[in-house]
Amino acid sequence: MKKLVLLAAVVFGLTTMNAQKNSILLGGNVGYSHTENKTGGSKDKVDSYDWSPYLGYQFSDHFTIAAQVSFQKSDLDKNQLDKLFLTSGDLKTTKIGGFIRYTQPLSETFAIYGDLGAGWQETKTKGKYENASVNYEQKADGFYIGFKPALFINFKNNFGLNFSIGGIEYNHLKEKKSDSKSNGVDVTFGNAFNIGISKNFAL
Repeated sequence: MKKLVLLAAVVFGLTTMNAQKNSILLGGNVGYSHTENKTGGSKDKVDSYDWSPYLGYQFSDHFTIAAQVSFQKSDLDKNQLDKLFLTSGDLKTTKIGGFIRYTQPLSETFAIYGDLGAGWQETKTKGKYENASVNYEQKADGFYIGFKPALFINFKNNFGLNFSIGGIEYNHLKEKKSDSKSNGVDVTFGNAFNIGISKNFAL
């Protein structure tokens, strides 16, 4: 009897994992992150909020490839505003790219996965000068490469919640109408929180 129950559990587990193979993945995340960058003797603090929908294809029990767009808004702190002689301002970033995801189920309910992503990005910094009739605007574009681990909680039929507490990302940007370039690595483990929903649709 015990062997029969064990065999049934194994068969059910394999069926659950195979249900995601050859399926369409649809999802989206909202998140918050806090980064600090030291430049000389000063420290810039950035609080960012983002929304990232994605659409992918899971071609095996473990691997998914997907296209993703991301819309991010960052508030400039006083130190950054003072450097630009602004009274207020923000930074908006649009990213268009994709990722490849490796998923490892832990049980019928939980799975962990990692996204390795890359793509193109554009930033727009806007602000207001004190007692001035013109506003500040600066644009830049470039590419990004990043890795983010996460946890998936399966509620029913491969529909569930995704949780992440950060990752690591390399950014390269070049200002438009200028030769100025910037390169940086953002490590947000423990300083970011992302939550989202996703669903696999069988083909």
